[in-house]
Amino acid sequence: MPTRGEREGPPRRALMCLAGLLLLLAPAGAHAICGDGLLEPAEQCDDGNVVDGDGCDSNCTFTTCGNGVVTFGEGCDDANTLGGDGCSAFCTVEVCGNGSVDVGETCDDGNVQDGDGCDSNCTYTVCGNGVITAPEACDDGNASGGDGCSAFCTIEACGNGVPDVGEACDPATGTTGDPARAVAPAADCDDDCSVVECGDGRVNLPAGETCEGSPVGTDTAICD
Repeated sequence: MPTRGEREGPPRRALMCLAGLLLLLAPAGAHAICGDGLLEPAEQCDDGNVVDGDGCDSNCTFTTCGNGVVTFGEGCDDANTLGGDGCSAFCTVEVCGNGSVDVGETCDDGNVQDGDGCDSNCTYTVCGNGVITAPEACDDGNASGGDGCSAFCTIEACGNGVPDVGEACDPATGTTGDPARAVAPAADCDDDCSVVECGDGRVNLPAGETCEGSPVGTDTAICD
């Protein structure tokens, strides 16, 4: 009875030899199988399984942030440790409130509460950060005046107590529907937020005026 080798014949044996030769000539790591327990050049580790989170993950890299495998404690893993790409260098999803100061944030305290030092837009609680917190009446995201919200985050209107752009003073007696008029004058400031002056056409009782002469600096028979 012919042997198996005799039955296969020379062509079969030649093909087997060629396959073995090609395997030997293949680039290092080309035939690596992750999880077979054999450490190949393309692998960082191989613990004989493809279980993630056990120190050597299913792609035969060490269990760590940035290896491309999401394991316990990670919210994401995009195979790098760069920030600003949606997954932070700490493998947390880049969003305000995640507890990590990501690209574009000045703070992140792990929540989105306003007024606790780090506001819901991950900027420090301060006038000009765009978030209205106590005791602010407005916050337009800048610290400039003359745009309706003052540099002190008060609504720009005569009577708010803050000399805003275009005002010489402010009596701090309260605002009215007319932003150019205060509720009442003060001893050192008229109700139009101008300096008290005899002859300005505005009787300022707190300043001791009982009448008004005109023009400024002159006396009249009615008001000296």
